[in-house]
Amino acid sequence: MGELLSKQKRTKFSAVQFPKVKIKKDYGTFRVKSKTVKQNETEKITIFPFKLKSLCPLNALKKYKKELVANKIDFSQGPFFRLNENVPLTKRFLNNYLKEKFPGKNLSGHSFRSGIPSTIANFPE
Repeated sequence: MGELLSKQKRTKFSAVQFPKVKIKKDYGTFRVKSKTVKQNETEKITIFPFKLKSLCPLNALKKYKKELVANKIDFSQGPFFRLNENVPLTKRFLNNYLKEKFPGKNLSGHSFRSGIPSTIANFPE
């Protein structure tokens, strides 16, 4: 999650900025800073549809952007993932939220990273 979310809630900067996110009908792309590329360079991430809509990352991005538009949130600049107009979503907030909403489940932002390969393995088609 560190590659996607803001480090601090008082900053307008995050790894994923709105102008860098492109959502098309059949795919989505965004750029992130990565430890595997040189400093000041970004890596392009492409998201494709997944057959199960409830698990589809592209579907989730489309819904998220639609929600922001419905709430008249200016997404021409600033962090893509945010709690409201002025507060970016941080890794710390996400981890605390998961602990609060799912007590005893030992979930964190890392769960999403490790959960994706497991989900894909369960639905190889």
